Amino acid sequence: MVVLGLYRSGSSCVAGMLHCLGVHMGGVMHETSVDECPTGTFEALSLCKVCWKAYLQPSTERRMSDRVLVGRLSRWIRRHRREAARQGKVAGVKHPLLCAMVPELLATFPNLKIISIDRSVEESVRSLVAMGWWEATADECDRLQRYLWDQKQTGLAGTDHLVMDYKALLAEPKDHIDRIVAYLGIEPSAEQLAATLEFVDPQLKRF
Repeated sequence: MVVLGLYRSGSSCVAGMLHCLGVHMGGVMHETSVDECPTGTFEALSLCKVCWKAYLQPSTERRMSDRVLVGRLSRWIRRHRREAARQGKVAGVKHPLLCAMVPELLATFPNLKIISIDRSVEESVRSLVAMGWWEATADECDRLQRYLWDQKQTGLAGTDHLVMDYKALLAEPKDHIDRIVAYLGIEPSAEQLAATLEFVDPQLKRF
């Protein structure tokens, strides 16, 4: 399954919830500062490298053909699924740039479970600008976020997926945990459910 969300949209929160529920999000994770993401990104570093080869952030210009991207994504996801299967877990992935790769993901995995986390584009842009990543200008951040939003909406059109609102998630985490569990068809333990609920801290500045 895949989490789709713009930069600074709450996707790390959802990915962390999945981790707490027992979903395998990867081995070695991409690390960032505690101030930027205090609970972690839950982005597999090896997947990040695939995404970074496709896009040199904050550019919206893809640097490889669709065919090459499909091949690299499919090989990575198959390895990731095998790794998860050895642990008896469901495989999950998350990276903001995947918002621009929905057709490529579905081309190889048509029954892929997708959770789309939505936050106001304007809020996400302001948060991204505040981070100062890639030494990007405000215009570049705005262009990237709107590109990812448009690509995500176009890619998901007509595709079954679970939509979650960032503010509603923080306000009612238990309801959203229940929705995730039902959508994925998983059976987490009581301890995992409790850990997931504790993970979602509305007072914590994640984004």
